[in-house]
Amino acid sequence: MSQLRIITEQTVSSLSPAERSFLEKLDIYYQPEFLACDAHMQGGHYEIAVYSEGDDLWVYPYIVLPILNSDYFDLSSPYGYAGPVSSTESIFEAAEKAFMAEIASRKNVVTEFVRYHYKYNERRFFEQKITNLLNRRVVVLQTKDREQIWMESFSGTNRNLVRKLQKEGYTWRVSVFAEQDVKAFQQAYQANMVHSGATEFYFFSDSFFLDLIQALGDKLLFAKVEKDGIVYTSALFFISGNLATYYLSARNLEFPKVPASNLLLSE
Repeated sequence: MSQLRIITEQTVSSLSPAERSFLEKLDIYYQPEFLACDAHMQGGHYEIAVYSEGDDLWVYPYIVLPILNSDYFDLSSPYGYAGPVSSTESIFEAAEKAFMAEIASRKNVVTEFVRYHYKYNERRFFEQKITNLLNRRVVVLQTKDREQIWMESFSGTNRNLVRKLQKEGYTWRVSVFAEQDVKAFQQAYQANMVHSGATEFYFFSDSFFLDLIQALGDKLLFAKVEKDGIVYTSALFFISGNLATYYLSARNLEFPKVPASNLLLSE
């Protein structure tokens, strides 16, 4: 029997063990805990469309965003990549039709904006009433033997820069992102966004980072490169679904000639 359900923050406890297990094996952008943080930050609420046929599942998370001074809404992927994903391709088309019928029945959704996932949407995309455009490319590094990555995936120039920094005493460390890390990272990140002329969309409040810490725990990692008490670059990474995702970063603008990000990302 086929069935489409719309899961919200209020009904997330109704996910079956099989559905929750399926979500937990996916990237962070599919996790209810992250979606709740992102939705709160954007001033909307999240939903996860779940379609099932027997043991086969199709899921699609999105944020419902109210349009100012109206009773209408837009749908958008969270800040990240979260296209529809299914356990088998055979149910994808039926799931999409059921989802589109559900959204059309509401009569108050104006647009839908999807950022497809670089891994889960290599072959299947939405096809009904949608225009799919190439927006950006995502760099993916397959993790394997460390020495093999170092010699085959990195350029000689990058290896030399990393060796030089290590020789000069720059050190790299990673830990679970914690409340005491927020102020320094936030100051550096905001300075980078101002420096690059970023729009308001790319700025985040302290409360958003605190929400992530509370919701994600050890799925949110904080990496930095430092020397003599000075942090030269720092970054946040998500860990979920056998993926490590490079989320946000901030270099120390007072030292533009120190290639600390090379060391951080190499490690």
